[in-house]
Amino acid sequence: MASIGHVALAYFMSLGLNLNLRETLWLMLFSVVSDVSFIPLLVGIDVHRGFTHSLIFLLIPLAIYFLLSSRLALLASIGIGSHILIDLLDTRGVQLFFPLQNWVAVGVWPADPVSLTDFSIYFSTNYYVFDKALLVTAVIVVICEMARARGKKHDYG
Repeated sequence: MASIGHVALAYFMSLGLNLNLRETLWLMLFSVVSDVSFIPLLVGIDVHRGFTHSLIFLLIPLAIYFLLSSRLALLASIGIGSHILIDLLDTRGVQLFFPLQNWVAVGVWPADPVSLTDFSIYFSTNYYVFDKALLVTAVIVVICEMARARGKKHDYG
């Protein structure tokens, strides 16, 4: 899934978790932290969906949460965990048990093409369908929430 899809999903999770704006933004940030592994692709090294998509990586914020009762660490765990789970559902999968070389993929939808330079792929192919649906739905929900908030501001009843 493209980062925009992870961010949209994090937004929906924040609604269900009843998070405030600051917590929502942290959750959205943590939902894309795992994709920092894209950076080595710039020099031709493919480590994407390895360590940063593994249970070991997820255990770092979980351990901090259990040791320090940090709400931020809990949000990090939820964001990273959702990212790993969603990427696990496509045909490429993730290296869940890093450093073991076994990849786990459920195959619910096709994996996204890995391209950092051709962003037209995002809009011109059938890939990223789930991302696009999440993004459109998130925009609609935000517009509805803004209209509802504005209506409350002018509620004279």
